[in-house]
Order: sequence, then structure tokens, then C-alpha cells
Amino acid sequence: MPEFHFNPDLYLQRIGLDVIPTPDETGLIGLHRAQFFSIPFENFDIQLGKNIDLNPMHLFDKLVKHQRGGYCFELNGLLGMALKHFGFEVRPLLARVHLSEEPSGRTHLLNMVELEQGPWIIDAGFGAGGLRSPLPLKEGVFEHETGYSFSLEEKAPWGWMMRTLDKGIWKDSYSFDLEYVTKEDIEVGNFYTSHSPNTHFTQIRTASKPTKNGRISLRNFTFTEITGGEVKTTEIEDNPAYLNFLEQKFGIRLDANYEELKKLTT
Repeated sequence: MPEFHFNPDLYLQRIGLDVIPTPDETGLIGLHRAQFFSIPFENFDIQLGKNIDLNPMHLFDKLVKHQRGGYCFELNGLLGMALKHFGFEVRPLLARVHLSEEPSGRTHLLNMVELEQGPWIIDAGFGAGGLRSPLPLKEGVFEHETGYSFSLEEKAPWGWMMRTLDKGIWKDSYSFDLEYVTKEDIEVGNFYTSHSPNTHFTQIRTASKPTKNGRISLRNFTFTEITGGEVKTTEIEDNPAYLNFLEQKFGIRLDANYEELKKLTT
């Protein structure tokens, strides 16, 4: 396999960033926001029965050159590569997701960056409701200018707990600790999450993307638009126009026809 070389020009073009990020707080925030708002969260390769290849060359080819989206192992894998290229000190962390009654295993990938003032958490792979900006790793509440609020707190026995404010109620999103994570740890989490019949990603088609004042998301045939405090849902028809809708709203162009997708996911 040819040696992979990260192409900063193609990456910056993909995320719509016209300045080279500096390895500091300003550069970190700018890089995160640019990728978060440009590359959608989606699981359609999993739904099509394809292997989720985390090889750097494949990740770059899929998310940058072919302008697809991905889920946490892909989105934060690409972000980690970019951070390293632009001079940040970064390492991966694995988290347990707490969105259901029982927390998951360590099936969510995020990154930690060491800045001069201390460590920061950066995560562009938790869907459109995820972090809209990286956070310093310290206890506290962090409010985004668009009205989204997040908090970090140390909570036994989980380590650090990421929480999101939803309709006035703080809800646990995911927990993580700072233990060293190997490439093999990530491969195990990725394989389980993309293959087990018990995971959300093998059961449901999903896509999401943040907008300036909210987010859009697709869950099977239900399309949801959140703008400020307003929520609008639309049911999408079960026909080939589904693929056109996916491309129009999320910029996702699948290398498959609708019959292939329907056959594998019904």
C-alpha cells in the first residue's frame, strides 16, 4: 500500500477553512468548527454492509476526496490526523455513551489536545447535537453562542461525564477517562459498533448536520429540522428519491442505488 501523506490543501478546502490553523486555542476552535459544520455524521456504509476502514488513506479518500460523512471513528479519526499535521499535541480517548438506560462499552472516539494552558476535549463525531466547540478539560458549564449548553464534571465511577442541556434538563451524553488508547482499542470499538446487531448504527439509517441556529437529522424516514426552539418533522417517502433527498440536504452521495440500500436495511 502506498505511503499516506496528509494533504492540507484538500482538507482545508473540504471544510471551508481559508486559513492554516495555528496550534493554539484560536486554531483549535476554528478547526473544530469548520469540520463539524462541513462534514456530516452518517452511517450509510454500515447500512450498506461495508467495512468501516480506519486506515488513514481510506479515511481521507472517503471523507475528503469523495466528500462523504462518517461516524465518530471516522470523523474524529480524520480530525486527529489534521490536528497532528497542523502541529497540535493530540491523542485519542474512548468513551461510554449514556444516551440509553444502560451505558455502552467504550464505543465512542474523541480526542484530547494539550495546549499551553492545559488539556482540551475536541469531538466532531457525536452527531449534530454534539460539541459545537472544543472544551477545556475542567469542571464547569460551557454555553455556545447559538444557545447550546454543555457541562463537564468528574463523576464516579465513570471518570469525566459530558452532559448536554436539553429543554432545561441536564442529560448525560458520554463518559471517558484519560487512560492510554491504542490503535487496537480503536479497532475493537469500531468493529463492534459497525457490526453488532445490538448497536444503533446497524439498526437505523441516520444522518445529521449542524446548522447555524440548530441542526437537521434523518432517522430512517423521519427528517427533523431544529431551528432555535422550533422543531419540524417530515416523513420521507420510501422510494429512489430518498437518495436525492440525502444528497440535497446532507451532501451525501452514495455509491449504491436505492434497491441495494433497501435490500440490506429492511
